[in-house]
Amino acid sequence: MSHAERLASEPEVNLYVASLVRRHGHDAEGLEQLVRACHGAFPTVVQAIARKMAQDDPGSIDPAALARTLTDAGRLDAADSVLPIPHPLDLEWRFSSSCCAALARLVDEVRQPGEPVALLGTPGFAERFHEFAKQGSATLFEGRLEACNALRSIPSLDIVPGDVQETWPQHSQGFMAAVADPPWYPSITEIFLQAGAGLLRTGGVLYFCAPGLGTRPNLPRERANLTKVALDNGLVLESLSPSVIEYESPPFEIAALAAAGLHAYDSRWRRGDLLRFRRLSTNHDSALTTTDKRHHAARAEDWREVSIGRGRIRVDVASRYPGAALLESIVPGDVLDSVSTRDPRRVGVNVWTATNRVFRTGIPEALLTSLEAVMTGASHDGDDEVVNAAHRLIADETCTLRSLGID
Repeated sequence: MSHAERLASEPEVNLYVASLVRRHGHDAEGLEQLVRACHGAFPTVVQAIARKMAQDDPGSIDPAALARTLTDAGRLDAADSVLPIPHPLDLEWRFSSSCCAALARLVDEVRQPGEPVALLGTPGFAERFHEFAKQGSATLFEGRLEACNALRSIPSLDIVPGDVQETWPQHSQGFMAAVADPPWYPSITEIFLQAGAGLLRTGGVLYFCAPGLGTRPNLPRERANLTKVALDNGLVLESLSPSVIEYESPPFEIAALAAAGLHAYDSRWRRGDLLRFRRLSTNHDSALTTTDKRHHAARAEDWREVSIGRGRIRVDVASRYPGAALLESIVPGDVLDSVSTRDPRRVGVNVWTATNRVFRTGIPEALLTSLEAVMTGASHDGDDEVVNAAHRLIADETCTLRSLGID
């Protein structure tokens, strides 16, 4: 059973997504359109559910709904960005250019001309904000220092580096508009929600991006809790717009889909919901909650990174697997065909690239040293076999990124 089939068999996912597949299975003109109707469910999960449904009850779904519609999506926005390519461990997806434009229009509707807007965890939007917004600056709150450094020269952009939980109090009630796009996990979304509330003045608006209800199990309960946490922090939900946030698949997701058999899949398939919150009066300040949770990036300190142009290879130097090969395969083809943090195959990975190549190595420090030496051109007395492995990793990563138009 494939990972997608295992996910498709989860009762809560199966019931909800299956109901959407059944509802749209006779109208969808291909798999891509069917996926768009499934509120964030991963394409391979939708495909697995639809195939099983067609097998168990042939009349329940039109075979045309499983057909692929191959279209040229054009050049990736990521190809023209100054930002490093997202790494799977960072749980980062970036808005498409059309989504950036739509969000900028929404922000302009709720702020006075020239007023700044707070952007929480949205480096891709921050990079292009000045292209789409009316006159006015933006302040980016961003924990990934490599993203902050890449955006230093962007006009009309102030950058507040560091953990947003620690940095927002220094800018309390400084904005009338904010946009937040946290990684889609409850402990992190609550922190971003609290930060967004604290940054807004009375009457300010927070546009908050959240996963669609088909993305994974338990999301209806998570959504209910999110609105409660918002109210506890002085925010009232004014509207919810399903599936209006459009993301561009990062290279690791494109590679995962290709490894699962969905080559050249629509790079803008992923959708999120947009929640609009209004900041209540300052009389509700006492409701602002505090939490002991910390917004840790998924990249632990033990993961060390080597930059390959805009690509990235990470090695977990603390994970040791005595007896493991120099680069031991974990999955066929060495590309993980999933982006889910619940995938059990992630356990044991200690070499991970930005195009979702995964390996296990018994000598992480030696491999890291060789990768660094190859990229810097430094002389290195390491084992020839290790150096050759580093060269192969770098060459494969570079080749895949170039095939996507990314140098």
